Amino acid sequence: SDTLSYRLTFNWGYRIPVIKEHSEYTEHCWAIHGEIFCYLAKYWLKGFVAFQAAINAAIIEVTTNHSVMEELTSVIGINMKIPPFISKEEIMNEWFLFTCLVSFSSFIYFASLNIARERGKFKKLMTVMGLRELAF
Repeated sequence: SDTLSYRLTFNWGYRIPVIKEHSEYTEHCWAIHGEIFCYLAKYWLKGFVAFQAAINAAIIEVTTNHSVMEELTSVIGINMKIPPFISKEEIMNEWFLFTCLVSFSSFIYFASLNIARERGKFKKLMTVMGLRELAF
């Protein structure tokens, strides 16, 4: 309706990752094949800053009739150091594994007791069938 309104039409592909900018604990980093991979760095490095600079340059050019794209592209951004934090996700994974271990340990214990007892019962039968003792 006015000169500063615009409509974005583009494909949300791999170049602009779909991620919430201010979500809790977004800076998870992993070392994969000798490179450090971070979600937040990917968000900024794979097109968002250039895309925002193009929108800003277009709005400034329409309102002032002066191109500022060269000045905007000469701006250099740096990644600020992020203090270390404790991830809630890993704690939840460890808690889930511990719960599974505790809940299934009694089942595994009784199953192994029954298997050992049955193996002892069928020892003579296996010998009659011609199997050596190492097989059972």
